[in-house]
Amino acid sequence: MLGMTRIAALLLIFASMASAQTSPAQDEKKTAKIELTPEQKSARLDQILQAWEARMTKTESFSMKVIRKETEPVRKTEVVLEGTANIQKPSLALFDLQESGPKASKRERFLADGKNLFQYDFKTQQIKTFALPKGNGIGDNLFFSLLSGMKAEDAKERFVMKYLLEDTDYAYIDIVPKKNSDKQEFKVARLTLVINSKKYPNSFMLPRQIYYIANNGETIQYDLLEHKINKEIPANYFKLIVPNGWKLLPEEKQNDGIFRGASRPSGSVQPGGLKQQ
Repeated sequence: MLGMTRIAALLLIFASMASAQTSPAQDEKKTAKIELTPEQKSARLDQILQAWEARMTKTESFSMKVIRKETEPVRKTEVVLEGTANIQKPSLALFDLQESGPKASKRERFLADGKNLFQYDFKTQQIKTFALPKGNGIGDNLFFSLLSGMKAEDAKERFVMKYLLEDTDYAYIDIVPKKNSDKQEFKVARLTLVINSKKYPNSFMLPRQIYYIANNGETIQYDLLEHKINKEIPANYFKLIVPNGWKLLPEEKQNDGIFRGASRPSGSVQPGGLKQQ
């Protein structure tokens, strides 16, 4: 269990990384300099979470480009996967990510058809089957909980949430786990939400970036781009297709969110200066 001193230290590291780094967009857009009181930060956090909840309640389907960076700090290795995510509430989803670069070999594909979650293993050419958790969409791990949206009160009950800052386009919220299942997945996380409705109407109050430090020290960073919301997705889009030569395996026990071990981060988060694409 992380002590409060260690949690504070990790959040301080997050903040120091943010202030020390710049990005191409920071020349044209400066982070807000107004310092809020603790009471103002708490009130602003509530406003943002409630707006996030309201937006996601009205969002029945959404698709986006996904870039995931996984960094292992000891060996200093980095893997970048790119692809798409498509979700139709309450429990239809298709995620397809592939490693980029000349030596690319890794690929991940997950399909939720409303009843089961299917994980494609491209090395063994097998498809694993997991029953979807009832009433929990396609899973309750950190990434899918934040991606699909949460009720404001549920989010505050599950996590310690801290308003960090905001600029003209984004709000940055630091997250510390409360539940043991979440503590097994990550130490600290940061959620970046789009708050500029005029500039980015399709992305307003949707996650632009989800970043966290896993328990093994790895960092995982999801960049979420080119949001499209409430566009009709054909029902057969989420239909399981077993490729020739592949094997569909019997149903396995759901291990408290299959994506807990399948998602691993990267790079440091940069509050202020995120460039929308």
